[in-house]
Amino acid sequence: MTIVTGLVLAMLFLGSAELVARGMLARGAVPLERPPLIPDRIGSPPPAPITHLTVHLPPAKSSRAWKRPLTTSISRIYQLPYSIDDPVVGFLPLSNVRSRAQASSSDGSLLYDVEYEIDPLRRRVTPQENLQSRTRPFLVFGCSFAFGEGVRGDQALGAVIARNAPKYRVYNYAFHGWSPGNAVRRVEAPGFGSDLPRGGGKAIFLFIDHHIQRMAGNLSILRAVPNWFSVIPYYHLNANGELQSDGMYADALPWRTRLFSFLAKSELLRLLGVDWPTQYNSADFRIVDKTLSSNRDRLSVRNGINEFVVVIYPGMQYGSHLIRALDELGIRSLDYSGVDWGKYLKENFEIPGDGHPSPAALQFLGEQIARDLKLAN
Repeated sequence: MTIVTGLVLAMLFLGSAELVARGMLARGAVPLERPPLIPDRIGSPPPAPITHLTVHLPPAKSSRAWKRPLTTSISRIYQLPYSIDDPVVGFLPLSNVRSRAQASSSDGSLLYDVEYEIDPLRRRVTPQENLQSRTRPFLVFGCSFAFGEGVRGDQALGAVIARNAPKYRVYNYAFHGWSPGNAVRRVEAPGFGSDLPRGGGKAIFLFIDHHIQRMAGNLSILRAVPNWFSVIPYYHLNANGELQSDGMYADALPWRTRLFSFLAKSELLRLLGVDWPTQYNSADFRIVDKTLSSNRDRLSVRNGINEFVVVIYPGMQYGSHLIRALDELGIRSLDYSGVDWGKYLKENFEIPGDGHPSPAALQFLGEQIARDLKLAN
């Protein structure tokens, strides 16, 4: 038996044991490439009231089909460090820092050259005018898509929303690489939101499919960032179906962390596209949904945020599956997963060669969110 064969068999054994432990061998498990409907839970409770909001898309500007730009090997350079590991949240932006960020493709082409400015309370600065008239808080949560990877501060999602919501002061609580678990840990941290106006506030969480992978702890995550399991909170459902956290992934699942860290170093497995887990089912979505529900509840009690909305980014495969559980938990959502970028944008919807949203995509999305949430009122 070759070493590679042994490693693959070890992964299969590990995955099978994990599936049994998490109750994922029930029918209808969800493959990564094309997820079917989430399997019904035991007992088949009555359908919950639909809480997702109506999306009002503008008339299409064109009928061209879009093609995803080629993502290449990327080199990122930061003028100054602007993040720090945190034992509770996982990792956070540093406070009071400006850092120039550059990214280049493997052929040396410059993909972007921008500055990230972080305020004293560890949030990316959101440029907005007439602060005295902005009496309601609007909080943006998510990962690099919401933070504004590769775009200027005035091009980030929060800044676009601010220009279309004159009564709201927008706060960017998103950060690179975060999962929904990092976001809820941020809200739980002492002193969170100490400067936020109370009353009439709203918050959104921008969801992308990779959040499922981060919460499930995929092998591919460690290929991207070797220490990611040390900074991603581990959440699971206990015997009563309630959300439970046991620290970071590396602390809660040390055996899995060691094995995956070893397998992630294999160039052959990377070239073969070997990943694990390769299937998700209702339990995985419930963990994400209950994490988002926890975020909503804490924001409501501690900060007076009276509306929490999960926004499904365009083109996501898992949005429809996520929304069913969101409905059952009474979490409002805006589903843009069916948006065809080619009908609305003449420009690239991604930063060429990078994969993060382009300024044009964020402009469209921010205006659409403001319109559907009626933020101009």
